[in-house]
Order: sequence, then structure tokens, then C-alpha cells
Amino acid sequence: MCQCSDREAADILDGMVNRGLLVRLGRTRGSTYRLHSAVIEELGDWAAKAAPHPPYPEEAALRLVAERGFLTATDCRQILGLTPAQSRRFLNALVQKGWLERRGTGRGTRYVRGPVKPEPQDQ
Repeated sequence: MCQCSDREAADILDGMVNRGLLVRLGRTRGSTYRLHSAVIEELGDWAAKAAPHPPYPEEAALRLVAERGFLTATDCRQILGLTPAQSRRFLNALVQKGWLERRGTGRGTRYVRGPVKPEPQDQ
């Protein structure tokens, strides 16, 4: 897509993370990148209109739980633009942090507010 090797693309993205332009979500080849909050603030309204997905996925997920009372893996895929595997890892991470609790199994699994209150994002 960017007409360079996978290694070159990874190096470019890592450099943008190190310079504070991007935030990396995930640790594998399926990682995604979002604009850093400082970049979003600098860009103002334009960034909000141009971004296809929320810049803070944890906040978006927790906001939906607060509004609806629960969240599903399908919600994560639709709202955050995640693959099924990324959605599972994302939700498992929130469960491990105690921010969400898993209720049910399989397709009927719902995630509700957990016992731990999240700290504000410092991305």
C-alpha cells in the first residue's frame, strides 16, 4: 500500500510512535495505530471529522457500557474497526485490568462494568 517492504513500513510506524504522533494498539502483526491525543488536539475539529474510529478505544468501549449497560465483541468490531481476534484481545485486556467483567459464553457473551475504575488516558 505504501510501496515499501513490511519491515520498512513497521520502522516508519515505530518512528511515528517514538515521535509521539501515533499510539500503537496491539503487539502483533495485527496491530493498529491511532493518532496521539496531542496530535488530535492540535488538529482540532478536522481530526474528529476525519478519524474513522474513536482515538481512545478504551474510552469508547467504556462509554458504550455506561450507556447500554453492556458491550459485545461485535460492538468492538463495528465501533473500533477491529478484527475478531483484535476484539477478543482488546476485551480480554479490559477484563484483566478489571474495567470490564465477562458474562456468558460464545456468541452470547456480554461485557459489563468491572470492579476497577479506569484511570484517565495519558496517551
